[in-house]
Amino acid sequence: MNIAVLGSGGREHAIAWKLAESKSANKIYVIPGNGGTKHNVSINPTDFDKIKDFCIRNNIDLIFVGPEQPLAEGITDYFSDTEILVFGPDKNAARLESSKIFAKEFMKKYNVATAEFELSPEKINGLIEKTNGKCVIKYSGLAGGKGVFVCSNKEEAYSAIDEIKEKYGKNAEYYAEELLIGQELSILGITDGSTIKLFMPSQDHKQLLNGDKGPNTGGMGAYTPVEFCDIDLLKEITKKVIMPTLN
Repeated sequence: MNIAVLGSGGREHAIAWKLAESKSANKIYVIPGNGGTKHNVSINPTDFDKIKDFCIRNNIDLIFVGPEQPLAEGITDYFSDTEILVFGPDKNAARLESSKIFAKEFMKKYNVATAEFELSPEKINGLIEKTNGKCVIKYSGLAGGKGVFVCSNKEEAYSAIDEIKEKYGKNAEYYAEELLIGQELSILGITDGSTIKLFMPSQDHKQLLNGDKGPNTGGMGAYTPVEFCDIDLLKEITKKVIMPTLN
C-alpha cells in the first residue's frame, strides 16, 4: 500500500522509518516531513483539500497522522467519505487531547484517576491562595506541550495565568490543578474502540533545563524501558485510567 505520514517531527521520522520496513508498504510520503525524511511533500498538514488532492493523484491507501492539530480539526471525519483510511481518532474523540478542560470533565464523569482541579476564575484563585501557589496552571488548548506551568509560589501561578492570556488571548481557557510530586510516566496505546494495545511505558523529559528546572516543553527526549514501572503499577494504571477511558 501507499502511505502518507502527516507531520514534521522526530515522531513522524521514526514512524515513516518503521513503516518502510513493512513488506506491505510500497511508497511512503511524509507531509511536510523534515531534513531526515525521504519523499517529503510541501503541504500544510491542516490543508485537507490539498492533502486529499495529493492522495488521490498518488493512489494513497492510508494516512498516518502524527500531530494533534489535524486530528483536532477533523481530518479523520474529512476523509470518511473516501476509500482512503486515516489512522487516528475522529474530531469528537480528539477533544480528549485538544481540550484539557473537556478531558478533565470527562475523567471526573467516568471516574478516571486524575489530579483535583478547578475551572472557574474564582475557584482557581482560591486554589492558588489555599496552596500558596504550589499548583499547576494549564492552558486548555493545544500548545505543543508548552501550555503547562508547574508553579511553586503565588507569584508564579498568577504570572502563568497572565502569560496564557497574553499568548492565547484574554478569553483563553485555562484551569488549575493540584501539584502531584513523583516520577513522570507516559502510557500510550492504540485502540479500535473496543480493545487496546499498549506500548512499552516510557518517560519524557519535559522541562527545558537540567535538574527539572525551566519551562515545560513538548519533550526534550524520552526513553524506555522505565525501571520503576513494574507489572503491579501497570495493572493499577490500566484499572484506574486506561479501562475507564476506553469503556
